[in-house]
Amino acid sequence: FTVSEVAYRAGVNRTTAYQHFRTREDLVGAVLAELSNETSLMLKAKLPPSQLIDHMTDYFLDHPEIARLWMFQMLLDIQLPSREGWNRYMKAMRNMAASEQAQEGIDPEMLGHILVAAILVWSLQARNGPEGDAGAKKATRRFTKELKRLLLFGAFKPEAWPDLLAEVKASKQSKQSKPKRT
Repeated sequence: FTVSEVAYRAGVNRTTAYQHFRTREDLVGAVLAELSNETSLMLKAKLPPSQLIDHMTDYFLDHPEIARLWMFQMLLDIQLPSREGWNRYMKAMRNMAASEQAQEGIDPEMLGHILVAAILVWSLQARNGPEGDAGAKKATRRFTKELKRLLLFGAFKPEAWPDLLAEVKASKQSKQSKPKRT
């Protein structure tokens, strides 16, 4: 795509678009910086961790274009004009890692990268399963259950998150109680 093509589709004068974005990389960087800022604001929502994980995985599943742009940005090594959203996300990760509810020794920056990569890659991968879009939501529930389990027993102190612990245990018990196919 080109800046001209985007301007045409957006109904914006091409000259005006080029005054703001000299290259498509500038445009992608600006869009991703804004998306990063917007999505990082989800962290301010006063949701329990379980609901926040569900919300974020569902959001990115419903917006795979964000993951596609993120991949494009990484592959072309496009620098973002603003890191406000990423900085907000990293602050939330550092706060979580420093809390009494977290395991000791967590590297918040690396945990943040792992979570972002997992959720963004999942948002693209989920639709490629054998059931396609129809099975993506169901598969995403499995993905979030495993993500919660990994966080609960890797990053969090399970006893500090009783609701999340109960959810993970209930999920494990319901899976064990299902009859096996023969």
